[in-house]
Amino acid sequence: TLTVNYGTGSGDYEEGTEVDIEANPAPNGSVFNKWLGDTANVMNIAEAKTKIVIGADDAVITASYTPLEKHELSVVGGFGSGSYWFGQKVQITANKENNDDTKFEFIEWTGDIGTLDDKTNKVANLTMPNSNAIITAKYNEYWHLIVGNGSTSDYYLSGSKVKIYANAAPDGMKFSKWIGDTSVLSSIYNPNATLIMPQSVVHVTAVYTTIGQDNSVAYYNKVLSNEEVVITSNDLKIISDELELGTLITDKNGNVGVITEQTENKYTVKRLFTTIAKEEE
Repeated sequence: TLTVNYGTGSGDYEEGTEVDIEANPAPNGSVFNKWLGDTANVMNIAEAKTKIVIGADDAVITASYTPLEKHELSVVGGFGSGSYWFGQKVQITANKENNDDTKFEFIEWTGDIGTLDDKTNKVANLTMPNSNAIITAKYNEYWHLIVGNGSTSDYYLSGSKVKIYANAAPDGMKFSKWIGDTSVLSSIYNPNATLIMPQSVVHVTAVYTTIGQDNSVAYYNKVLSNEEVVITSNDLKIISDELELGTLITDKNGNVGVITEQTENKYTVKRLFTTIAKEEE
């Protein structure tokens, strides 16, 4: 007679018969260790599923188990962190929540993902390894661009290039500049500007000035007709105390330029952009 404790295969057999034996599943927090007892005829005492050859005498064998230590799972940007046994099945979930400033788009899991069933699924299943593990949810971040008096506000992927447009100026006025988070703009004086979206909220507003008035340092009473022109101080209406390199010049059509060279009373002005206004005849 063969008696199998904590497993299957018990019964009455003829001598010399090969019998399949299998240990019961290990309790939580433990793993199969080895067979104990009358194991002389067990083919592999370290295997939970093996064979035994029936001898002349009765035999009693017992499956034994070894306690396991728990390991720590850290889930960054999601649910599922905790202490788990080696081999335990754990569900993890990416859960970074959208807010007014940022929208998140799950990409994939990174880190200790060797036993993860699907790294591209925001709800995935992990078989706990025999060690601590850190798994991180990776997201695309879309940040809020708020445009006052211009293009529709929206969310944009950080690092992407975005064009913004100022609304048409009210009657009797013209576009002056962008104000707000202007450090990311290609030009604060261009109503059709571009920016590279940072990892932060951007809030810009188009402002306008009455035609005939301007916030530039100097006013040119002609037109900056070429990309670069040389003009004299006699053609300029000075608004500040002095002119220098970097001084902004606005012509009568609203085109904006900047002084790049200075020789006595002559100034080389590089046009920054051209407005849609037409030269008066």
